[in-house]
Amino acid sequence: MKRIATEDFEKDLFSILNDAANSNTGIEIVTHLEDHVVMIPKSKWMALQEELHLHRTGTLDHVLKLMENESDNDFVEV
Repeated sequence: MKRIATEDFEKDLFSILNDAANSNTGIEIVTHLEDHVVMIPKSKWMALQEELHLHRTGTLDHVLKLMENESDNDFVEV
């Protein structure tokens, strides 16, 4: 993940936002605070939120178990 100091972020805001929007890994903004900030594209954020929801509701575990135990007869070809 690319790391950028707060000062550099302020100097080149538009370019860094553009990089973050097109990045698959995100950009960490190193601050003077206890915790830093990570910027990721909204599509990645939404995918993470969906995965967390599936995990919290137990859906992800259920689907993964079904996939582990699948057989050739589970699906009918149309």
